[in-house]
Amino acid sequence: MAMKEKKKKKKMMMIMMVMATTYVKIYAIDSKR
Repeated sequence: MAMKEKKKKKKMMMIMMVMATTYVKIYAIDSKR
C-alpha cells in the first residue's frame, strides 16, 4: 500500500515537472517574439 502511494506521488511529480518545462518553453517562445 505504501509503495503504491509513493509511486502515485512520483508520477504526480513527473507530470508537474513536464507541465513546468512546457510552460517555460512556451513562455520563452512568446518572449522571443
